Amino acid sequence: MPSRLPDNYKSLAIQGWLNGEQRDKIAVDNGLSAGSVTNIVNEWRADLGLPLANALRELGVTLKRVGITPAQCALGFRTATLMQRIGVNEESFDSFIVDVYNRCKYIGLSPENIAFHLGDLLEFSKIVPLSKIPDYVEEKTAEKRKLEEEIEKLKAEIETLQEQKEDAQLIRDDAMQEQQFLD
Repeated sequence: MPSRLPDNYKSLAIQGWLNGEQRDKIAVDNGLSAGSVTNIVNEWRADLGLPLANALRELGVTLKRVGITPAQCALGFRTATLMQRIGVNEESFDSFIVDVYNRCKYIGLSPENIAFHLGDLLEFSKIVPLSKIPDYVEEKTAEKRKLEEEIEKLKAEIETLQEQKEDAQLIRDDAMQEQQFLD
């Protein structure tokens, strides 16, 4: 009886079924009878709901047929969601990726560096939203320009003070010489 089987046997049978394996193969792989596999799967499908259970099996079979894992599928989904969040519509995914790759290649970024810098960009977008980055860069560029101007002013002031110091030293030296001459 399926209800008396340990949960790990049930899980293995359900996992095999979701992956599109045949009942007899699931039974042999897990040391169960074919009837037990049928009962486990039917009970699980009834508990979950037949449409959802069948849709999950269809997804598992499709993933297996195209040769990707559920983890890879999840990564693709997260990537698609991210691209949609930044404003790339689904029909433009391919051209967007190719365009980004070609632009990065043109400026000398390798694919490894593209991923690294995209990661940095995504981290940075937690502080500054992606849509605000151009404004942020412009603001920081203006601040940098002001600081550079201030540095130039300070350098000129230092130069003026240095000249005044040298003039004062010359006057002092002349005064000391004149004092020595008078003494």
